[in-house]
Amino acid sequence: MRVEYMSEVGQLQNLVLRFLELHELNSKTTWELADVKANQNVKGRGLSKKQRMQKYDIALEALERVRIYVDF
Repeated sequence: MRVEYMSEVGQLQNLVLRFLELHELNSKTTWELADVKANQNVKGRGLSKKQRMQKYDIALEALERVRIYVDF
């Protein structure tokens, strides 16, 4: 999904992420970087292991917009 959220420093971030889980008790969501063209640094090469393992914990209040991302 294409996720737009406010970072800790107050800037709007826009990434293509994959949803992992919702923590209802502390109002947080957990995401990881999706292995899609939009996130590739080098054309034709997938994400590195470090990038695939990176997790994003985003508060529900920080989420601005979440949209479906379709890549053919």
